Amino acid sequence: MNRTGNFDLSLFDDIDIINQTHRVYLVKHSETQNYYVKKVLDVYNAAIYEYLKNHVIPGVPRVYACFEKNGQLTVIEELITGSLLSERIEDGTLTAFEVSDYMVKLCRILEKLHSVDPPVIHRDIKPSNIIIDGHDRVYLLDFNASKFYNADASSDTMLLGTMGYAAPEQYGFAQSSQRTDIYSLGKVLEALAAAVPGCPDYSVQIKKCTAMDPEERYHTVADLRFAIAGRTGNPGYEKGSSARNHGKRRLLKVPGFRSRNPWKMTAAVAAYLLMISVGIRYDAGSLPPAAGVLAKIYLILVMFLMVYCGFNYSDFRFSRPFVKDQKPWLKAAGICLAEAAIFFLAILAAVLAEDLLRLMSG
Repeated sequence: MNRTGNFDLSLFDDIDIINQTHRVYLVKHSETQNYYVKKVLDVYNAAIYEYLKNHVIPGVPRVYACFEKNGQLTVIEELITGSLLSERIEDGTLTAFEVSDYMVKLCRILEKLHSVDPPVIHRDIKPSNIIIDGHDRVYLLDFNASKFYNADASSDTMLLGTMGYAAPEQYGFAQSSQRTDIYSLGKVLEALAAAVPGCPDYSVQIKKCTAMDPEERYHTVADLRFAIAGRTGNPGYEKGSSARNHGKRRLLKVPGFRSRNPWKMTAAVAAYLLMISVGIRYDAGSLPPAAGVLAKIYLILVMFLMVYCGFNYSDFRFSRPFVKDQKPWLKAAGICLAEAAIFFLAILAAVLAEDLLRLMSG
């Protein structure tokens, strides 16, 4: 594969390890200083990655360069920051609305992939291959097992997929098709619904997705999307979420309220009230009354910003190097550095603003 533009492999410096087992790294371009993800693959379909490099598909990390050598493929792709859907399932922060919202968005991504000629079959859809960014956008990751659909083949030449999410035909019984991905989507929906108390009953949709016979499943991902959207009971769902639901989801992201644990929420309310109290009681010194009020508000905002950064509000700090490292001490060090930087910049801005006000009033 040819190298294009400035995406020469030698220009990327390894910054951090994202996943050592699967050889996924955070890298930095030495000229542009931009961050990317580097993957070193032993099992891959070069044609799939070549297609993704030449075609931008919403919801799929953009592939910028591919380097094939000695039976390995090194891929440079877009860095997507956020939380894995598997992590959201484990920490118990999902809401019933998010279950349907994320599934519909995931279906839209698959619709784009399946509309390619020939269709792109992902073959490894699972919660750990789905990421949600800070704006609730859904991305489908890891196309290592993907292939173009071949209508003439009777079965897959290589058995790939993840147990529990892979369709029966992926074990050599038949050829993978669009309905193979629909089976995996049903398994993802099953995992999401089980993780959310009071979630709507999706048993009919799950059963149809995961039928042993591919012919008994939904014929297209669009059919599944309509079934899920209709199950929400919101006729206008296809046009977007309501402001009320959006507000609820944002509230649940606020540190202290994400787990919906009564003790944590009580402690969070007390902490937020304490910060507001400290700000109100702050002595603005000799500043004019109006400037003193602004100084109090500024102090409160800085305290809230530090809390939101420290507790990763809407993945605020997720993209910073070291902060998402698997080593606890390195992650803690990264958080402390980010907090110190915010505090320093806030103090510097306050001093400069105070000097400016004194000059203007003096």
